[in-house]
Amino acid sequence: MKFNKKVVICMIMILSMLLGGCGTSLGSSVKKVKLDPDNPTKVTIWHYYNGDQLEAFNKLIDEFNGSVGKEEGIYVEGANFGTVNELKEGIVAAVKHRTGAKAIPSIFAGYADTA
Repeated sequence: MKFNKKVVICMIMILSMLLGGCGTSLGSSVKKVKLDPDNPTKVTIWHYYNGDQLEAFNKLIDEFNGSVGKEEGIYVEGANFGTVNELKEGIVAAVKHRTGAKAIPSIFAGYADTA
């Protein structure tokens, strides 16, 4: 299976940001928060990926959830909205609290002009 390089780089950046918030830097006065692996923090990612991109994205999520996520108490859940426009409509509906809309996701992957 051929992985789309942009999708893999995007996932690495997203996961780095998620994990970057779990620790502290040297000299920081912020206390380190230890998440509970028995009661994981759920991170929802809405996206528009299909085909090979969707397969690669889901594989990365599964690998993360089964390793670092499991150890650190983070569970990532991906939700496919089909197309960029459907994703945009879902986000707008969530933000405007429209009847039947899903809760606003933790993260969404879209184009800058539609974000």
